[in-house]
Amino acid sequence: MLSKIRIIKLILLSIGCACLSVGAKGVCPELIHDKVQQIYIFDGSPDELAYLAPDDDDKAANTYTLSYIYEKGRIVTIRCTYESGYVFDVSMKNRINLCNFSRSKAGTPILVCN
Repeated sequence: MLSKIRIIKLILLSIGCACLSVGAKGVCPELIHDKVQQIYIFDGSPDELAYLAPDDDDKAANTYTLSYIYEKGRIVTIRCTYESGYVFDVSMKNRINLCNFSRSKAGTPILVCN
């Protein structure tokens, strides 16, 4: 059985409520009263457990180069986990080349991809 909070979030996601933001602030939707706790990047489906690590270049320690995944015919999936335990997966079907990870002043993780 779905919890009331999860049902509300699913409704808000499906109707594109103004409380969601997927644009310039990052990939993970912002949900009222539920903060993003962690962000994971996967090569393919999260079920395959292919977690990606950031590039090793010290100048770009929080940068993920992803174009090679699309060149091999696969897609990137981003998993957003929230303080409540809610998990939201974003399948990036349109090619993205690069993602940058950072944290807000409050410590909230932010992932911006292009």
